[in-house]
Amino acid sequence: MSIRVPGTTPSYNLAAAFFRHYDARPDKAALILKRETLTYRELGDRALGIAAVLRRQSARVERVGILASRCAEAYAGILAANVVGAAYVPFNPKLPLARLKDMVENADVQALIVQSSMMDSVRNVIAKGASCLVINPDSTESAEPILDLAPLAKDDLAYIIYTSGTTGQPKGVMVSVGNVRQFIDVMQARYDLTERDRVSQFFEITFDPSVFDLYMAWEAGASVYVVPEEQVMAPADFIREHELTVWFAVPSAVAILRQLKRLAPNSLPSLRLSLFAGEPLPVASARAWMAAAPNSRLENLYGPTETTVDCLLEPVAEPIRATPERDIVAIGLPYPGTLAAIVDAERTFLPPGQHGELAIAGEQVALGYWRNSELTAKQFVQLAHPQNGMQRWYLTGDLAYQDSAGHYHHLGRIDNQIKLMGHRIELEEIETHLRRVCGRDTVAVVAWPMEGGVVKGLIGCVSDCSLAPTAIRKMLAASLPAYMVPTQIIAIERIPLTANGKTDRKAIVDWLDARP
Repeated sequence: MSIRVPGTTPSYNLAAAFFRHYDARPDKAALILKRETLTYRELGDRALGIAAVLRRQSARVERVGILASRCAEAYAGILAANVVGAAYVPFNPKLPLARLKDMVENADVQALIVQSSMMDSVRNVIAKGASCLVINPDSTESAEPILDLAPLAKDDLAYIIYTSGTTGQPKGVMVSVGNVRQFIDVMQARYDLTERDRVSQFFEITFDPSVFDLYMAWEAGASVYVVPEEQVMAPADFIREHELTVWFAVPSAVAILRQLKRLAPNSLPSLRLSLFAGEPLPVASARAWMAAAPNSRLENLYGPTETTVDCLLEPVAEPIRATPERDIVAIGLPYPGTLAAIVDAERTFLPPGQHGELAIAGEQVALGYWRNSELTAKQFVQLAHPQNGMQRWYLTGDLAYQDSAGHYHHLGRIDNQIKLMGHRIELEEIETHLRRVCGRDTVAVVAWPMEGGVVKGLIGCVSDCSLAPTAIRKMLAASLPAYMVPTQIIAIERIPLTANGKTDRKAIVDWLDARP
């Protein structure tokens, strides 16, 4: 069997590299799961079987939902969407069904690929009354003998990934195939992955660093090793067992390994490349990892979903470039093809040393937000840079500055968005749900405690609410993912306000810090 790949250079169909290896080295392991290993030929055939179903629809399928986690259905589904030229839209099966239903309806997917264990829930709740085609990959027929990869232009949509929103509803970030192609080219030029590499797949596919895990490995003909859920936050044994060479994760994984005393010096000798992103990397964690993986190159990456995975990086080596008084590693320099700058509230570009909002321009900046032109216009703006002229910039909402050597340092959020275990969370979204549960406006959510610039938990504060804290958390869990449910609900006499009448989160944090 063969598959025709579009002859354009570069090919903007993201499955093109995978299927070149499908033809050239069909017996090479492409995907290693907990209970199953799939070669390039086996995974490709599964994807082509799903793609054949998608191709038979009367109208072109433009968006394919993927409701699956750490299983063959998830990865075959992504490749199948690539094959037919559709954008994939990943959904986490662990989310409450009500939230999943809202997201599936908002994405308006024409097909939904579902792992077997979720089929009953989909039929009974999510797809009830919906017009999308529900596909169980286990029941698809074998692939057609020849199937062309759909030719794509660089502005065609690659995926939509949902992040937390301020209105109580998630917002979908639209990333183009050209954005992803630029990212892959930059990363491959820097890291030179080969077919001999064993690449971790640490992240859920709903978290965009998974784009690196999958497409970088398949670009090089390497093998992807999916970290089982029970080992995600204590992965040292998994790394050793499979002799991984490339590791990409959130810094929290290092902190937990250190707490468990599972990160001994020289304990991870197989690693040649270690990348961390999604939240600040404490200097102590960086040093512990360097000692554990002495043969590994270590780099700290930064980038919102809106800039295609990551867009700045800081190589980590002694002496470590740290952000003063924060004990976290700097976020470094922009990638080739990317510009970074600091702007003030009037969107004037600031010189090195001055604090302001980090703005990003270049070929990795996403298309905008799915069916939300107002928010797109607010966050993606045209600005005239003194040296580079008029360009489209994404305003990250991150407070930062550039040091005298040109490297950038992250200082936290300007707004009420935080990162927890790599997940991007709008505190206002949690507050919206908290108000609904309590039937009161007198609520607030804060990130607490903080250690070394890293958020460790969430606290919900309520005033004049008759419900018990356990009942509130239970009701929140019915509509929010587990990582967005506050670890504690605390009843306080009144919610402190600033002089402008806004919730004074700093006062709440100071009060929490002062408690015995």
